[in-house]
Amino acid sequence: MSYRKQSGFTLLEMVIAIGIFAIIGAISYVTLNQFLQTREVLVERNGQIRNLQRSFSLLERDIRYMTSRSIRDGLGDTISPLVVFTPGEIGDGELFEFTTVVPSFGSTHWHRLMRVSWGLHDNRIVRQTWAVLDRDFDSESIPIVLLDRVSSVEINYYVRNVDSGLLTTVSDWENESGLPLGIEVILRTEDDITYRRIVEVAGAL
Repeated sequence: MSYRKQSGFTLLEMVIAIGIFAIIGAISYVTLNQFLQTREVLVERNGQIRNLQRSFSLLERDIRYMTSRSIRDGLGDTISPLVVFTPGEIGDGELFEFTTVVPSFGSTHWHRLMRVSWGLHDNRIVRQTWAVLDRDFDSESIPIVLLDRVSSVEINYYVRNVDSGLLTTVSDWENESGLPLGIEVILRTEDDITYRRIVEVAGAL
């Protein structure tokens, strides 16, 4: 009488295998969780960079094609081509408002004049535009939030020194009819990162 040996797993082998699978599963979960967290951070940063690039692109275009066209408000009073609301570093509120030239894609004209303003509201960069230059009582602005998580914005204006003839910067603009030669924008984010742009004003030359 012969007995055939049966092959299989012993209880100890099963416990060891389950333990190994549990360890592998735990390591995989931690790795996957770290990967997903890193991916979320990268997606958020990429979105912030895209918004930053878009904001500076619009800001540079608006400043570069700034023009010395004054406007009238709803009461008929004249508003200067460039209005600066607060000198120096801005914590919150309007930065400046001015007339600029923008492309007109929906008409036969290559460009048109537009009144724009830039401001920092609740740590967000907001660009406002108006449908008309000379406003009525019911003229309302169209605001667009371009960038968030901004802690402060500092703006300086380039002018030519009368005595030396050299370029210098001022933090306030009081000329009611002229334009600066250039504008410096210093933007600081909540991550304590500083971005700086200097844009030449073509209409001032």
